[in-house]
Amino acid sequence: MALTKIGTDGVKDDAVTSGKIPANAVGSSELADQSVTLAKLPHGDGSNDGKFLRANNGADPSFETVTGTTINNNADNRVITGSGTANTLNGESSVVIDANSNVGIGTTSPTRPLHITSDEDLTSFTGTTKGAFCISNNDYASGEYSAIDFTYTGSDNPLARIAAKITGGGTLLSFGTSGNYSNGITNEALTINTNGNVGIGTTSPSSALDVNGVVEVNNPSLGTDAKLIVKGNDTNNHDIIALYSNASTRGSFAIRTGTSTSPSFLMGTRGSNETLAFMTDGTERARVTDNGITFNGDTAAANALDDYEEGTFTITEGGGISLTTYVAEYIKIGNMVHIEVGILVASNSNGGGIQFLGLPFTAKNTGDNTGGFHLTSTNSGRNDLFFAIRGGTNIGVGTNQNTAVARSAYSNKQLKFSGSYTAA
Repeated sequence: MALTKIGTDGVKDDAVTSGKIPANAVGSSELADQSVTLAKLPHGDGSNDGKFLRANNGADPSFETVTGTTINNNADNRVITGSGTANTLNGESSVVIDANSNVGIGTTSPTRPLHITSDEDLTSFTGTTKGAFCISNNDYASGEYSAIDFTYTGSDNPLARIAAKITGGGTLLSFGTSGNYSNGITNEALTINTNGNVGIGTTSPSSALDVNGVVEVNNPSLGTDAKLIVKGNDTNNHDIIALYSNASTRGSFAIRTGTSTSPSFLMGTRGSNETLAFMTDGTERARVTDNGITFNGDTAAANALDDYEEGTFTITEGGGISLTTYVAEYIKIGNMVHIEVGILVASNSNGGGIQFLGLPFTAKNTGDNTGGFHLTSTNSGRNDLFFAIRGGTNIGVGTNQNTAVARSAYSNKQLKFSGSYTAA
């Protein structure tokens, strides 16, 4: 046969077998380009005896024999990776994708779309020991976030987010939500700063818990009657709870019935004068003002209760007569002073008018003597009048005829009298 190349049409299907062609008898120069195809070669099971023919990028009409690639380990559901060895791949035993498209890392039986199992022996939360899952920013700049976003199939915008903000001064952890899906994240709702302070509604918490907004405690399940417990541990007399309104120091504490806006009980500062008011059933019962305590909404300074105290005082006789004091006590409510006195007047023959000194508060300086004291007991047989002398701290003694009573009238006598007067 002359040296003429045989074309594809000149060879019947399966006509060229190894028995027809001696080894190395046909070179590439005797075959037309693309003249021998798989259809021309015997391959009953399609495997071509573990070998296959491929064109060498079309540049050379010759054919190459390439052997198959070995995959180490059982490849069932496993992710295949390169091994670094020629013609060899590895089936990774620790990374699988099962028939439900669940990805398992560290487990061959994933039960979630992403199921990670690890034993990193993390016994201390702080420090440099690594956790099981990591999100890393490969182009760090101070102030950038490394984030996990949450979305759904109806929107590609982030609808919620957990993110770490890396700064030169430390790390902040933020939690964000969305109030408008078309705008993505709209609220940086909760922030934990570098000191561990938690901010709700603020990204700069200054305390262990800093809340910018309304706090509600609903139906707590506690083993105590209290629903909100604040325990102080302060030896410097600091406030345990401080209430503020806007930028001022005004604020109030209220207990309301149901959702009523009118408090059934309120305690707090009210008005521009920083007064402290107490309310029940929506009605003001008492108010502490600069002038004292007022009641039932009365704000008149003259009606304010400005003092209450109890105590004892020292009583003497104006002419120097010796007294033995059994009791000399007072109660002061506002400007009303109530006294109780028990004394023994020493023996004397002094004919001057008896007068007692030492009232605990100066009597009001009115047009007449203020207040009167009732003589409850005496062994003198007398029934005289005792009264606070206006503008001073003296107790006068007079008869029903408004005449002075001699000191000798009460010589060696016990007197018990009580009553009230108005202080200046």
